[in-house]
Amino acid sequence: MPRIDTGPSPEESTTTSRDKTGISVFPPETKNGWCSVVHFPFSPAMRDAVLNGKKLCTTRYEKKGEIGDYFPVDDVLFQIVDIWHAPLYVVHQLLYRLEGTDSPEAFEKLWRGLHRGHFSTGKEYWIHFFARCSEEAIL
Repeated sequence: MPRIDTGPSPEESTTTSRDKTGISVFPPETKNGWCSVVHFPFSPAMRDAVLNGKKLCTTRYEKKGEIGDYFPVDDVLFQIVDIWHAPLYVVHQLLYRLEGTDSPEAFEKLWRGLHRGHFSTGKEYWIHFFARCSEEAIL
């Protein structure tokens, strides 16, 4: 969650931005205080789903970054906006659309195809939610 400060900060010119209310919004807390660029490999179909805005999260065995970190897909930059640690059942039943599939069955089929047939709904995974960055945010 972003830190919010209503007073001026000495670092304000380089580390903050002001929203419409004039409140300084600091980048999210990370392990070292800085955001990093991370890498998520995607299959060609899921890469297209990310770029088309159909896929808004990715579930991984390991935590791949921190909230606030960025990752590129082709020439487009995305930012991790939230991370959950939950059983695969949650993704299968509740988040399958955010994973870029149309049904729990389609998600399971995709998962099995990517993981040599393995699909254990009780196993816990890291769910990384992300958003496309606007060009203005990058400049």
